[in-house]
Amino acid sequence: MQLHRLIDHGAQPLSSIYSAWFERAEHLCRYLPERCSRVDELARQVDSVRQVHGHSTQRNNVVDAIRTSLEASGQPLMPAQSRALETLARPDAVAVVTGQQPCLFGGPIFVVHKVATALRLTDELRAQGVEHVVTVFWNHDEDHDWGEANHVAFVNPALDIQSVRLRLPSSGLALGAFEVPGALERAVHEARDLIVQTPWGLAELEAFLPKSPRETVATTTTRMLSRHFGAEGLLVLEATRLPPATREVLRAWHGGAGELRQRTSTTARELEAHGHVATVDAAAPLLFSIDATGRRRAVEDGRACPLDHAPSAAVLLRPVWQDWLLPTLSYVAGPGEIAYNALLGPIYEACSVRRPQLVPRASLVLVDPRALDLLDRFDLSVAELRQGAEAIEARIVASHGTPDEGGAAKGIAARVRAEARELKSRLAALEDDVAKIDHYLVHPLHRIATKTAAELGRYADKVERQRRNRTGLFRQHARRLCAELAPRGACQERVLPLLPFVARGGPAFARRLIDVASPFDSGGHGLDDGRPRQRLVLWQPEGEFDES
Repeated sequence: MQLHRLIDHGAQPLSSIYSAWFERAEHLCRYLPERCSRVDELARQVDSVRQVHGHSTQRNNVVDAIRTSLEASGQPLMPAQSRALETLARPDAVAVVTGQQPCLFGGPIFVVHKVATALRLTDELRAQGVEHVVTVFWNHDEDHDWGEANHVAFVNPALDIQSVRLRLPSSGLALGAFEVPGALERAVHEARDLIVQTPWGLAELEAFLPKSPRETVATTTTRMLSRHFGAEGLLVLEATRLPPATREVLRAWHGGAGELRQRTSTTARELEAHGHVATVDAAAPLLFSIDATGRRRAVEDGRACPLDHAPSAAVLLRPVWQDWLLPTLSYVAGPGEIAYNALLGPIYEACSVRRPQLVPRASLVLVDPRALDLLDRFDLSVAELRQGAEAIEARIVASHGTPDEGGAAKGIAARVRAEARELKSRLAALEDDVAKIDHYLVHPLHRIATKTAAELGRYADKVERQRRNRTGLFRQHARRLCAELAPRGACQERVLPLLPFVARGGPAFARRLIDVASPFDSGGHGLDDGRPRQRLVLWQPEGEFDES
């Protein structure tokens, strides 16, 4: 796997906050930490993290919750994870953190890109001499957005984008409490027909089968990440595993909801004055409560979370709670997360929590040699593919087709058939004159005319088949490129999951992403050229198999 070239995000709009932050706009310095451009800049912040978190009273609770999360997933704990847990328990530990709410089959592959970026950053920090650094994925299974978590899409054999769903109604339960074993088993069987039938693809799919009657999308996500990255020491924390002692601070913070709300509203107005729109509503709930059944409900400002309910951080408090619990040196975030983090500065300050450095995740477009050859042959960009297959087919025909596809000679077959009929008619008109010479010569002339017309007809059929085949091949190329690299006109990483890539790329595919996920420019590719870019990554399918 190798970084082939940098590409523009194209038609996919990025938040203006993210773009301005990436370009180091001065007016955002008040709202977001300045973006690091080198790993040594980040390494210099390690001591300040240790000073703040070295005496944490919650560290053992966090370590126990991570251990429980990993063990409950059904994936055996790997030696590197055991060592990482021991490291995290140390008072001088620091963490590179990333996270996402869980989703069927692990969700779109950008989740794995986050993990790969975080692990690569951890490796680069160790290379700088930073000791006792671990990588943590915050599996936010307290989220209850079932409409986002219950489906993911695949490219089916007909080159259409087909969703696979957990066919259960929304329940209002936190995802970590929403048990889905039966629906999950049906989804696994449905997905089987949508991946290449390789041994490693089938093994990957089997790993998603329920391991207990209490299976949730959260436990399958933990299992998938541990399966692929446990050997790299990745720790996965399911938020629902955190004990009550870690949550009391949420009650205290919510007691000052009025002040927090005023601060975030002021920040939102200031951002709007700079021409930005915050990607999260400043009036969104700060706190939810989770009852004994797992149901999650918003807690209004000025009201207390019931004592028999578990307080659960909403989107504006979750990062602050995370960084209060973990010795977070840096958080690997996507563009949307960085944009809404612009609202959070006042909350970190009011809650007396150290704000970590934000590091953008690698944005990858994964392309195999066949698709890369088509891109280069037809001089297409990934951004152009978002126009859709019909537009791309027309573009290919116009620039690389023959005059037939261009329309100038589209009726060649019909013209050949017309010439055959005309020749047969002209020869038939000679029969009376030939008969005057010798009537025995009429039949051979008729036979020649009929045979020649038939041969020309067969030739016309060949021309028509070739024309259709060539046009159909262009159509197939266009549909394949659009489906694989720009599904539904969107970014590949926001639609397709890891599963089909593992099925074709082999069991080590996910770990190989670490090689191309450096957040900094360590390979001479100009990754820090002042504007956000995607990376076109070339990967090689593992072995030979039938993809028809």
